[in-house]
Amino acid sequence: MRLTALLLSVLLCNISMNVSFAQCNGSLGAPVVNITFGNGVNNPGPQLSTVVAGATTNYNFANYAIGNPPPSPLDGDYALLNQVPANSAWYVGGTDHTGDPNGYMAFFNAAPTPGEFYKQTISNLCPGTTYEFAAWVTNAINPAVLPSAVPPNITFNILDVNTQAVLATYNTGDIAATNSFTWKQYSLLFTVLPGVSSVILVLKNNNNGGTVQIGNDLAIDDITFKPCGPLTNASFSNTVMFDSTGTNNCSTINLFGKITGNFNSPSYQWQVSKNGGLTYADIPGATSLNINYGNLNDGKYLFRMLSAESGNISSENCRFNSNNIILTVTGCPLSTSKIINDYTPVVLLDVCTNKLTVEDGLKYDTGDTVVIMQMKGAIIDSSNTASFGTVTNYRNAGNYEFNYVKSKAGNIIELINLLTRQYDLPDGKVQLIRVPWFQDLVVTDTITCLPWDGKKGGVLILNVKDNLILNGQVDVSAKGFKGGQSDNPKNNFYYCHEDGYYYPNDQIKAAPKGEGITTISDSKAFGKGAMANGGGGGLEHNSGGGGGSNASVGGKGGNEWITCGPPSVNGGLGGVSLFYNNASNKIFMGGGGGAGHCDNIPGFNPNGGAGGGIIIINATTIKANSNSINANGEAGIECYRDGE
Repeated sequence: MRLTALLLSVLLCNISMNVSFAQCNGSLGAPVVNITFGNGVNNPGPQLSTVVAGATTNYNFANYAIGNPPPSPLDGDYALLNQVPANSAWYVGGTDHTGDPNGYMAFFNAAPTPGEFYKQTISNLCPGTTYEFAAWVTNAINPAVLPSAVPPNITFNILDVNTQAVLATYNTGDIAATNSFTWKQYSLLFTVLPGVSSVILVLKNNNNGGTVQIGNDLAIDDITFKPCGPLTNASFSNTVMFDSTGTNNCSTINLFGKITGNFNSPSYQWQVSKNGGLTYADIPGATSLNINYGNLNDGKYLFRMLSAESGNISSENCRFNSNNIILTVTGCPLSTSKIINDYTPVVLLDVCTNKLTVEDGLKYDTGDTVVIMQMKGAIIDSSNTASFGTVTNYRNAGNYEFNYVKSKAGNIIELINLLTRQYDLPDGKVQLIRVPWFQDLVVTDTITCLPWDGKKGGVLILNVKDNLILNGQVDVSAKGFKGGQSDNPKNNFYYCHEDGYYYPNDQIKAAPKGEGITTISDSKAFGKGAMANGGGGGLEHNSGGGGGSNASVGGKGGNEWITCGPPSVNGGLGGVSLFYNNASNKIFMGGGGGAGHCDNIPGFNPNGGAGGGIIIINATTIKANSNSINANGEAGIECYRDGE
């Protein structure tokens, strides 16, 4: 139906409701299919087949439905839209069923004749398993404007993929217009035939549309297929349903499972979430109805039990989830005189599969919170001028983002969310950091990070949902980029007035630069020029190394030995200030200090100090208790004998 009339201004508030339909009376598993139609700020969204693999429609794509709100699609046309289009008889501006202002729905202006308007092949189902199909539907008509409009009337059919025979069907009847914009969920149950893993979903509109029969304008959203099995319950008691408890017992808690219904040969797997239910991980060895879970620390734990026929427990498409049960632990603070994060270099990144190949995936598990971070990779001016060390292109140095582990196979880690930023491999020194999640955390002693070793470390990340209480220090001082490491040649002669910004690393006329966000060839690794935020090295004779930097410029090294008189002002230059802003959202470790120059006997090695590491804390409140959070650079080794 298409009307061209004055638009009404209405205040919209989405209402979602369930209606009578066949639904699972046991336990549901995770969605095998979850079609949201995507999201975006522009209208229309992509064509249906681009967003939903295997989906087709007999309707034409309304590529002209551009704007906010967009113009209404013509009869027999459709579009993926983030709001109900402009039509005086519709609830203009109504959003998808979740209320997301950018969420797309599939909007259909019914064709003049009834018929099929949506079809999709659903794959990766488990033979012999019962599934619940569900979809949200809305009638876009405002009855106050068009009370006589024809309502949508939809039949959902599940067909055998081989014979097209109907496995299950459900008819909504006329979906009446409502006094406010309302989404209704419909569903049906069906069982996949033995030896078959796919079905066909068909949606048919049974009423007419077009100008003769005004009305029949609808949208669908959030189509799901979930396995349905025997009722699976979890409890903290083996006699009654007990789904929430607290404890100060730091050793173990008993968990009890119960199945109501029939399995031929049941199998079980308990899971735990330590991030409020965002992700779950299998508990190793917890494959019986009743288990003990131990090694508790302060925080909130969510548990659930999965059930399936034997052989299917590892497949998300074939198993069923119990209710969540919640354990709150107090009086068991984590001993934090240690490193809480785990680190591994990223070797390969496959953006098509969202998988990382890491150097060592041993400490990473499904459900873990992780951060991917690029430590280096910037390009600097490397001319033998005062511009040496100026960053000419940051590339992807400093990029980072949070994510979650979806699966792991050896050293290949699949992430849940698509990466939103780019990373330079291998020269960017990208690492994957495992981040433990705490409901509350009491720091009882100094907590720190792995020192940067050239490939990993240098970062401390705390993820605390509620309260971080410091009864000890948080300190990553001297855990960042390494200072220049001097090797005193112990000569009995010297040069004066060296003044180069770079020297090869096999000469005695200059000391090594400190490490920073860039990498440079050995032929330019010594000398007074800065390495981006790494300090420059000292020069003959015996001048000091420059200080490392971060957001501000590092300090300049001292002048050469006074005996060269008058001495040159040739100390190592301080690291350059790095650029920070909210738009780029980059983060960097502190640069290492340049080494001082030294060449006499007996002599010593005047190494530069390491830069400070990175601290990221996500917490609702932080109670310091007079303790501090430190990320200071390390002082360089001070010369202790004139002329050395």
